[in-house]
Amino acid sequence: MQRLAVIGGGVSGVCLAHLVQEQYDITLFEAQDYLGGNNCSIEVEGGSRVPMGVIIYPARELFEHTQAFADKFGLQRKPAHLAHIFCSNDEVRYRSYSGSGHFLRDIKDVAYLNYGFKAETESHDRKLGDLVAGNKLSKEFVDYVLAPFAALYLSVPYAAIFELPLSTVAGWWNKYCHPFHLMSSFNYIDGGNHQLIDRFAENTRMKIRLNTAVSKVSRSDGQVLLQLDNDEERFDKLVFATRPDEALAMLDSPTATENQLLGNIETNTLTSTLHRQPYGCLDGDITLNMYGDDRASTHMVTTWGNRKCFGMDLPEEIYTSLHQVDKEPVDDSDILAQRTFKVPVQMASTWRVSDRLDELNSDSDAIYYCGSYFCPSYYHEDGIDSAMSLAGRLLE
Repeated sequence: MQRLAVIGGGVSGVCLAHLVQEQYDITLFEAQDYLGGNNCSIEVEGGSRVPMGVIIYPARELFEHTQAFADKFGLQRKPAHLAHIFCSNDEVRYRSYSGSGHFLRDIKDVAYLNYGFKAETESHDRKLGDLVAGNKLSKEFVDYVLAPFAALYLSVPYAAIFELPLSTVAGWWNKYCHPFHLMSSFNYIDGGNHQLIDRFAENTRMKIRLNTAVSKVSRSDGQVLLQLDNDEERFDKLVFATRPDEALAMLDSPTATENQLLGNIETNTLTSTLHRQPYGCLDGDITLNMYGDDRASTHMVTTWGNRKCFGMDLPEEIYTSLHQVDKEPVDDSDILAQRTFKVPVQMASTWRVSDRLDELNSDSDAIYYCGSYFCPSYYHEDGIDSAMSLAGRLLE
């Protein structure tokens, strides 16, 4: 049986290991002290585990593999109608269930998103501002609803949304959010996505090595050599299920294709904070707060109540906030836990290479890649899809 190393214990890495375990002797290396990546959770007082990152997915048949694995492992899936409240400097601008209070303007904006926005998937040379200039959407709706909503779910800094091709934003909206009411309609795995990670690990024969950072990866005589602190280990094949920039930094002699593709996937750093006080979160609903005097300086803080939104069995409400690393929205004394994630973002350079994963793996010599970083949307379903695709190649 060939020896396979998997670097990265997020959903892609554990899913890939689960799928190929019958034909490989697998060792999974994870630099952190936990599995799951941004699908992880933290245990709080009382024993409950509260998600630190990803938990929801659209209530559409787009996440079929996430749902299929959840069903396979006996996990309960639930629907959730999650209100989104959009604020600018703590002033409410829009509520997904009641609008902005400007009835006719709201009707016009919603009508365009439901019907006219579909045509913008071909607008590669236009941007969001062109919708305002063309009187398609109101400036207020673009600035305080569409842009922050897209920034949140595409993991893009607020100002960067306005620089993306309009086709990228429209394509995402029409796939994941259209019609408009789906902006508040989601599914989730009861208790958090960490349960899916746990089930993959529990149902996979592999050695899991946490707190183990790989410093260098070299191709050597048809095999792969891993440098671990003062030790070396040799494997027949290796899968990078980690960030592209991390993989590129580990590679001793990357190929031209690896340099080109791995070096052009951009990331954004976010911090997830658990806390007890709402800090601008209204009624426990998902509240997107935009702070700043102009678009360039605007940063977002997104906060929700875990008991309110996901019915978690908590003695008191615990809030999760996602925010920029240097924009701490919570008093230090109120912080229960924090984790920092790097996530892929929809930038121009990333968009050009994100669909070339097959090319990267076809050009491989015992080293392969999987993960949501190599897919256009970057959701955890994309990570599972890429693992399933690579598993097919490794099992040939």
